Amino acid sequence: MHRFPLLSLPELVLQEVLENVSSADAFELYQCSKNASKVLRKGAKGQKYFKVVVDFSQAWLEIHNVRRYTINEKTKTDPHPDDSLELKTFGESAIEYKVNALKEYHTYCEEGEKIVALQKIADHFMKTLGVDVFAQVFIGLETPAMEVIDWIQNSNLKYETFNINGSPEEPLDAVGERIYTDKFLETIPGVGPINTTGTFVSMINVKQGFQPVNFLKKPLTMLMFHLHHSHFITGKHLMALNCTAIALKDSRLTAADINAYLTAWKKGNYPVLMHLLVQMTNGYTLDLKEVVKGLVNPNAITNVTNGQEGFSPEKAEMKWP
Repeated sequence: MHRFPLLSLPELVLQEVLENVSSADAFELYQCSKNASKVLRKGAKGQKYFKVVVDFSQAWLEIHNVRRYTINEKTKTDPHPDDSLELKTFGESAIEYKVNALKEYHTYCEEGEKIVALQKIADHFMKTLGVDVFAQVFIGLETPAMEVIDWIQNSNLKYETFNINGSPEEPLDAVGERIYTDKFLETIPGVGPINTTGTFVSMINVKQGFQPVNFLKKPLTMLMFHLHHSHFITGKHLMALNCTAIALKDSRLTAADINAYLTAWKKGNYPVLMHLLVQMTNGYTLDLKEVVKGLVNPNAITNVTNGQEGFSPEKAEMKWP
């Protein structure tokens, strides 16, 4: 059998070869040996070929169209004896695993170590695949958010989508102080004047009176910026957002704040903006005429509330030609 000297190909030719094989085949090439991984990583960043999602809520990592690694705590979920498991090395850590009939990879750790085990697997693929931008990082309600945030920042990880639903840690203000900073937002590609990739979604409810420090001090450009609890967002914060879609729920913005933003948008200051949703905190309302003052004839506006024509001062998506 003749051998093809793949790793000896010129860099550009090697990249062309990788672009014409499946993600699964490319993955196997990267995992052949340390030398193969090193040579292949010279050509292009791994995210060009691999989309990696890490879900800390359900404790799994998925390399799209390749495989998923699910983390299980042995004492709770492993119905098999220890001798049914094999060992796989992820970096410097040996982790027990098994593959079922559906080719699903189930890894096992001791009770209370799921987050650490998932981080070790993620670290391994960041290194061996050369992926330093993940497709998504998800933090759920039961995820110790501070532990994950520390890992993100210590590993210099970037991601296209960051989604945090909550954290068992109290107070949540401590989590807010970490993620509501310009430094943290820099971990999401799309921060720039033109690029509109990147999604930031936060569902955490910080206390009333919370005020972030060094947050939206400079323009932020990304695909979507969504805060489920945005009562701390001021008009000055809003003016920094150049996003394709903005959703601010539980808001205390004023009609003047929104009017100033839309006036700047109409002058061309926010070229990527397509959708703006502001849902007011209970007890707060907006004066529609003040919102659109100096912009358009209020009669030309289509007001949509829950899919029906009409206007709600608490929640409205305003569209006009």
